[in-house]
Amino acid sequence: MLGNNYIDSLNDIKIDADKKIALINNQKFSLLNNLNYSNTDTDNIFSKDKILCEQYFRPMYWVNCISGTNYRRFFSVNSLIAVHCERRMYFKDMHKDY
Repeated sequence: MLGNNYIDSLNDIKIDADKKIALINNQKFSLLNNLNYSNTDTDNIFSKDKILCEQYFRPMYWVNCISGTNYRRFFSVNSLIAVHCERRMYFKDMHKDY
């Protein structure tokens, strides 16, 4: 979702502590509700990094998304482009117990 590497993109990411959203490349991402952001300087890149590291998502430069796959993202959407689960033979194959 980032147009550049993470560190260089931190200045462009906007965090609205009151609405509990992060604005990344004109897309809104909800921040976890159970965390207190009200006393945080959301213009500080170190604070932004701390807030973003506590979320269920991890903003990454799109080029690095495959190498950064971890518990937050188990697969790349690009790897599913050619799967046609609406076709019966593919649906059965995709839902087999191995």
